[in-house]
Amino acid sequence: MRAGPESKDTASPRSGDSRPTRPAQSGTGPVASANLTFTVLDTAAVVDADDMINTGGGGPLPARVYASRLPRDRPALGPDGGPATRWTDPRVAAAYAECDDQIERNVLWPLLADAVRPEQARRVPGRPDGTVLDLGCGLGGLAQYLADRHWLRVYAFDVSPAMHRIGARRFRDAWVVRTLPDSRGRIPLRRAQCTAAIAHRLLLHLEHPCLIVGLLTEARRVLRRGARLAVVERDTRGCVRDTTLNADRSTAPPRSDGAAYIEYYRLRNGSALPTTAWWYSPTVIVDCMATAGFRIEEIRVLPCPDRPLLYRAAAI
Repeated sequence: MRAGPESKDTASPRSGDSRPTRPAQSGTGPVASANLTFTVLDTAAVVDADDMINTGGGGPLPARVYASRLPRDRPALGPDGGPATRWTDPRVAAAYAECDDQIERNVLWPLLADAVRPEQARRVPGRPDGTVLDLGCGLGGLAQYLADRHWLRVYAFDVSPAMHRIGARRFRDAWVVRTLPDSRGRIPLRRAQCTAAIAHRLLLHLEHPCLIVGLLTEARRVLRRGARLAVVERDTRGCVRDTTLNADRSTAPPRSDGAAYIEYYRLRNGSALPTTAWWYSPTVIVDCMATAGFRIEEIRVLPCPDRPLLYRAAAI
């Protein structure tokens, strides 16, 4: 779901900021970007080497643009030059409510739960084991799964009131707290209130890297030091065959970072919901996460038909 604070409070630092560049982490070697140098760890014994990726070798990021400097009267445009998908539209929310999420329930949700739940469950009656921020929660199915199955309080954050209305009728749990952005576009939670955060297929619906940085910076504000962040996004390395809808769909051509394209969501009736998305390489996503204050710990390919990437990071 599209959820991104766009106010100047959540923008990345202004030009001329005197803060030093974040030092490189220990790992397989530095990854260069346009504005900073950092390292992606490539050492996870539980993951096969074929499923690990390193974002090195990518081209430089687009020129940095800050959210406060984006034209306020310029609407986001799709690949055809028309208006981008407006997720706050009740018609879009109603169509998205019919998505077929069976594969995600069986494969993705357990992996995301493992990434954010505490290592040792206490299961004290009336007290959750942790507090998770679900960015772009949509209807809230994942939030309800985490609360019901893993003893977690979940703050389900989304910009669409229509999504919340539909989801509240379908997914109910006392430990799921639905939230909208406040009047300044910020997440209405206290600093260091959460122990983990999740973003599932969200960043691709933000039209510029500065909006990704702004959203993740807000997430970092409400996370405790060392808290975990789990992000699932499409694998955009080279040509990726789209098997989410039709097995005979032709291979999509390589795209440049920031290029708009159509992302399809399978519906239960066999049709597809086309939505506007923007193409970001793993290098761009990793750079945005590091700029927002996260240390990248692991990037792995998930065993799903479309082979998405799971980014695991920790707040620093």
